[in-house]
Amino acid sequence: MGKQIVCIKACATSANLGPGFDRAGLALDLYNHYVLKGWSKGHSLVETRTQTAVDPAQSLVVSAAEAALDRCGVHPKKGMAIEVEQNIPPGKGLGSSAADIIGGILLASKGYGLGLEQQTVFEIALNMEKHPDNIAAALGGGLTICYRWGKGFDYTKISISPRIQCLMFVPDQNIVTQKARTPIPQKVPLQDACDNIAHFCLLVHCLQKGDLTQAAVFMKDKLVQEYRRSMYPASMEAVDWLLNRGIAAAISGSGPAVIALVDQYVDAQSLASQFYGFTMTKMAVSLQGACQARTP
Repeated sequence: MGKQIVCIKACATSANLGPGFDRAGLALDLYNHYVLKGWSKGHSLVETRTQTAVDPAQSLVVSAAEAALDRCGVHPKKGMAIEVEQNIPPGKGLGSSAADIIGGILLASKGYGLGLEQQTVFEIALNMEKHPDNIAAALGGGLTICYRWGKGFDYTKISISPRIQCLMFVPDQNIVTQKARTPIPQKVPLQDACDNIAHFCLLVHCLQKGDLTQAAVFMKDKLVQEYRRSMYPASMEAVDWLLNRGIAAAISGSGPAVIALVDQYVDAQSLASQFYGFTMTKMAVSLQGACQARTP
């Protein structure tokens, strides 16, 4: 990418992990890079893989940067000339929007010397993305769990076993997050809610111990995934197939990607061969959240 003023990398994330709807997020070892190349009359943005100029008015990265500036009451005369290397595919349930938002805020913070604290970055991001799960994981790294705190949200980072790897099965289909929320009922059976609470508690315990066999039992969700089955039947069939064989799996975020939690000894290619129409990628858990980085 050539010379730069600052580069920020922000990771992909997988939300929910089955029973942790809107509260759990896992950071993945796949990154977008946001590079401040210099200054211009107004903000500009280029996607480097395709060398495509993006309308700043339609860019989450630019909107997030402007939100950070507004929060600090800063109104610069010069805009940012931004280049983005987009490796996180949008519309798949891998947190591309969260990465763009966090990347834009941190780019503005570093570029304009705003000195934003992590909690402030989180608050600005939540004003743009109302659901905290992907935002927390992209910012904090590792496994994060969000909770209500006063009128807003906060999150806690949970240590998990280093032996855990992620297999991401990504189909060609795209999903709009807001549309994926439409089938979810506002009221659910009490027993289903109780089961999900127990499953999520025990899933976290299994991930801390690295017990992936038991994790497959507790990664089952009763509140969200079944209501979305008709949106991506092939993805749900993949989840069913994996769970029935003792592999911890769930829809990643709003979908349609599927996440499976495995150890380093799993025959990933053999699993990949079971699913037609999916691209499989093996990823590590990213223990570090978004941060300043060297140009890729």
